[in-house]
Amino acid sequence: MPLRPTNKVTKKQAVASWLVQHGESRIGLDDWRELKQTLGPTSDQYLRKLLRASGHGLDPLVEGVRQENLEALAESLTRLEPVYTAGSLDVKKSCRALVIEAKQHASFAEKRTGKAEKKEMLEWMRVWLENPAVFPVWVEVRKKAI
Repeated sequence: MPLRPTNKVTKKQAVASWLVQHGESRIGLDDWRELKQTLGPTSDQYLRKLLRASGHGLDPLVEGVRQENLEALAESLTRLEPVYTAGSLDVKKSCRALVIEAKQHASFAEKRTGKAEKKEMLEWMRVWLENPAVFPVWVEVRKKAI
């Protein structure tokens, strides 16, 4: 039986279309909510991946915690700090939830691979969770030490 083409639009295509229609240069939380509603069931992780790849500027709560390498982690946690500090209780909870989720992913990866970089990432996220306001200064000192 031959495969027939379908008219199904992938989530990736839907996000690309939404970005073109909205012409947003920066994606904020309202845009995030609209996209989540438009796309239907979609993991936050996958949507973040698509938005990061788009090249658009992302609000720190939309971008989430990046863990490609230590520099990306430092940048994303540093960008989250002022959002956390100035935010309402709900914003603070959202920031902490992002970091906790990222820490869980890093912990799983560290246990699976044993990579020292993941262990270092866990330490950085632990420091952020203990005192976000101290993190930007602490991470600069830490980077010089390693």
